[in-house]
Amino acid sequence: IWRHGDLINRFTALEAERTGKMASGIELGPLGTFTLRVVRPIFDDGVLIGYLELGKEIEDILDGVHHRLGVELAVDIRKDLVERSRWEEGMAMLDRQADWDRLPSEVLSYSSRSSFPVEWERFVGEEGQSHPPVHVDTAIGDKPGHILAAPLYDAAGTEVGALITFRDTSVEVARFHRSLVIPSAAMLAVLVGLFGFLFVVLRRTDRSILRQQASLQESEAFQRTLADALPDFIFVLDASGTMVRVNRAPSGMEEDDLVGQQATSFMSPACRGAFQEALERAGDTGQLETVEIDVELPEGQHFFLSRLKRLSFDGERIRVVLVSTDITERKSADEALTNTLRDLAQQTELAQVMASQAEMANAAKSDFLANMSHEIRTPMNGVIGMTGLLLDTDLSDDQRRYAKTVKASADALLGLINDILDFSKIEAGMLELETIDFDMRDLLDGFGEMMALKAQEKGLEFLCAAAPEVPAMVQGDPGRLRQVLINLTGNAAKFTHEGEIAVRAQLVSETEKEALVRFSVRDTGIGIPEGRRADLFQQFTQVDASTTRQYGGTGLGLAISKQLVEAMGGRIGVESEEGKGSEFWFTVPLVKRHERLVAEPAKVRGARILVVDDNATNREILRVQLTAWGARPDEAVDGETALRLLRDAVRAGDPYGVAIVDMQMPGMDGAALGKAIKADGTIAEVRLMMMTSLDRRGDAGRLEAIGFAAYLTKPVRQSEMFDSLAAVLSGRAFQAGQAIITRHSIPPVRRSGVRILLAEDNITNQQVALGILEKLGFSADAVANGREAVEALGTHPYDLVLMDMQMPEMDGYQATAKIRDPQSEVQNHDIPIIALTAHVMQGDREKCLAAGMSDYLSKPIAPQALAKSLQKWLPREEAAVSRAPLPEQRQDAVPPAEQAPAVPVFDKAAFLGRLMDDAELAQVVVDGFLDDMPRRIEALRDHLDAGDAAGATLQAHTIKGAAANVGGDALRDVAFELEGAGKAGDLVAIKASLPALEAQFERLSEAMSLPMQEGTTG
Repeated sequence: IWRHGDLINRFTALEAERTGKMASGIELGPLGTFTLRVVRPIFDDGVLIGYLELGKEIEDILDGVHHRLGVELAVDIRKDLVERSRWEEGMAMLDRQADWDRLPSEVLSYSSRSSFPVEWERFVGEEGQSHPPVHVDTAIGDKPGHILAAPLYDAAGTEVGALITFRDTSVEVARFHRSLVIPSAAMLAVLVGLFGFLFVVLRRTDRSILRQQASLQESEAFQRTLADALPDFIFVLDASGTMVRVNRAPSGMEEDDLVGQQATSFMSPACRGAFQEALERAGDTGQLETVEIDVELPEGQHFFLSRLKRLSFDGERIRVVLVSTDITERKSADEALTNTLRDLAQQTELAQVMASQAEMANAAKSDFLANMSHEIRTPMNGVIGMTGLLLDTDLSDDQRRYAKTVKASADALLGLINDILDFSKIEAGMLELETIDFDMRDLLDGFGEMMALKAQEKGLEFLCAAAPEVPAMVQGDPGRLRQVLINLTGNAAKFTHEGEIAVRAQLVSETEKEALVRFSVRDTGIGIPEGRRADLFQQFTQVDASTTRQYGGTGLGLAISKQLVEAMGGRIGVESEEGKGSEFWFTVPLVKRHERLVAEPAKVRGARILVVDDNATNREILRVQLTAWGARPDEAVDGETALRLLRDAVRAGDPYGVAIVDMQMPGMDGAALGKAIKADGTIAEVRLMMMTSLDRRGDAGRLEAIGFAAYLTKPVRQSEMFDSLAAVLSGRAFQAGQAIITRHSIPPVRRSGVRILLAEDNITNQQVALGILEKLGFSADAVANGREAVEALGTHPYDLVLMDMQMPEMDGYQATAKIRDPQSEVQNHDIPIIALTAHVMQGDREKCLAAGMSDYLSKPIAPQALAKSLQKWLPREEAAVSRAPLPEQRQDAVPPAEQAPAVPVFDKAAFLGRLMDDAELAQVVVDGFLDDMPRRIEALRDHLDAGDAAGATLQAHTIKGAAANVGGDALRDVAFELEGAGKAGDLVAIKASLPALEAQFERLSEAMSLPMQEGTTG
């Protein structure tokens, strides 16, 4: 197929589509050639099924006219309608001479002469003007003739060029000369009589008639040529359907066999009636009629699409033109298409069945993954946790080495399992992304603290920072973002034996609402060969097989990272040089949120600060941070340079206020540099801050003795650096009795006026939640249901609500809807509401958020989770919580089926951990629980006696939550079963389990009889 075929959006095709009728005319193709085209819509029972198109190059028609009539013709085209390169290509394809520059505004598309006569050029239109019709008698060389130059219009009515014809009149001139001699002689004879005059008049009249006959013959010949050039069969019929004239006969027949015959005589009987009706309508109305017929030809049955149109009507004689197009091949194609569509429908039905089966298999796979996640991770967490506890006991050197090996192996195995499960979720389409607000710098600081330990174990420098222009508050999925950073940084630590790992966040671009952030993890490790980089992000792929054996891993980490980054709308890539290190990077678009306003102490702005560190990356990070805070930082690569810069600054009258010194430097380390500074009276006033990657016991005291004002362990959070710097510059570090500043002694900014409302109907749960809040440094008011919560919010300006979901009178969902309702009387409709629920099923969080809650916590409440949520939803100065260490978070809300087989009656350690080891508070909670629980059990019995399944379910839920909060795991499990039976409406099952519930409560009461300071787990 020629690569410059006709465009599908040409006028005739669009006109036929628009009107639903035949469209025809001349059209200019992309190669500068004209085509006489007819486009006819095809209907099947009134339904448009396609279009029939006939096209013939007009040059072929003009060749016929030229050869048959002896008329010279030429066609020119306006240059602005064709591209020169394509036109020259078309002329070459048609073996025609292409001379683009000959004419000013036109090009010659066709000429019946071997060359275009120069004399014709004056009949070509001038540039920018149309072609006026011209009739001129002229001569080419010594040959006289008549030139007709007329504008040429395409099917759309646009003037596209001109048609120029030249007719040789030399023969007519010769005849004319002869006619002059004869009439002259005749006139001489006629002078003697009237007869000669009449003879001349008759002779002239005869010539006029001959010229008209010649013109008519020429027109008929032209029409005949056009008809013969068309691929269709054209018949002229009379009113009875007899064929009067044909342009050509179908294959295997002669024209003489057709003329005078009835058109229906060649048709099958089935279509004769329809054809006869169409013929009569065309003759009567003059409208175009279309009918499909089939004809038996010598070579077999053929199908024709026939169009009938009245040609003339003089009152007596009717002529109808019949144009028939052979559509036999199209009919065969339609039949084949019908068969294909039928087969496709069958295949589609089969595919739907297979898709349904695949969906069921995928659902089964999802359930399997969810179960396996718990089944595998639960014992693995047990191994890791118990090994950690074992390492805290007194062990021999061999025992400690063995235990460390077990823990390292278990950690590695859990990492592999997590990779495989994550990848399986992604592959199964179970990947879910959160969209929540978070602080980018908090995320990077927390991530940096975690990864610094792994780097320090290998003796690597670890750096983590965000550029100042990166927005702090953004919206996205911080968990997945942290997962990608951990994957890439863990990879870097695995393949780096010395040097550093630097993690950076930089702003690529931003709009009013969104920021594109580029994260990079650069290491000084082994690097990656260029030929292997393209395979890095493929599943189960590492640099080579030996990499897996030497360094371990599944080869899924980078594949998972790629999937996560792309799911978040970003890109991921790597740049590396073998033997020198690698830089993995990825971009993520994040929605910008309102920034938290942080006041800059006047002491920091304008302060001159010297950064002393042999690591260039660390110096750059500190320099950028300090500059963003308005300070004036300088850099020194070692102790000698630092001393010189400090002394030069004093001599220049612009001394440094603070020197931030790295501990590990070649030659003179940080401690030695501090001693040298304090020993030099000219520079001893500078205040010293130490940063170290090795936090060893006793360092703080030793450095304080030297004269250091602050001692921070890398990686240093930006907030910690800022607060420490502000404290050092303000002189707080040198007040009487003030010890050296560390990350643990940076005074938190708190606001004592924070008011928190707790909505919880269970007295035990109230006591636990209020106790945790008090330990975290907050006070709260408690109400027993949603109605009371709404009333309290209408009378007091609270800052945050902790909302239980299942409460009598008005539950948490109804209360939240009331609070969010602009018509309600609460003072703050946008107050943060944190849902508290014992449900841990998939979708519970989404249900709470859809109800209008701000966040979600599962019961029993873990201090870490509550502190994190408060810090997230209260302003920074309000959310600062107590610096007291928080206990490890336990998974106490897991349903019974997912617990280890041995369920304790009373898990005192977990209970105390939730109350941050406050034995007095724990005793208060236990006393309240033992006093309240008999009433709850009696209420449950009353609901059962009344046949109230909903009331019994609510009581079982309350008992389950209270038992979970106080560490009554066995009682919680029985209550869990009762709640499930209640939801199913099975009162019989609840009654059957009620004795077990009472028995477990008796056992729990006995276990709780000892004071909280005694014993551990019952």
